[in-house]
Amino acid sequence: MGLARRSDDEAGARQALAGFVPHLDEACIGSISEIFDADEPYTPRGCIAQAWSVAEVLRAWIKVARPSAAAATSSGDGISLATE
Repeated sequence: MGLARRSDDEAGARQALAGFVPHLDEACIGSISEIFDADEPYTPRGCIAQAWSVAEVLRAWIKVARPSAAAATSSGDGISLATE
């Protein structure tokens, strides 16, 4: 299953990003691997902790954050990664 790139599909983006949550407890705990296979089961490959992988996932979470979470980040209180 491929992901279509759509700037207006925030629910789809949140669903895709939620797939990274279980990975945070694998390989290097609290980090994200360099690359993943394109097909299920999306096996991680490359190095076990890659800064640009973490940065891109965080950038995407911020981009799809709900207004309440965005308000918290603009006040400097931190970032909410809640999917609810």
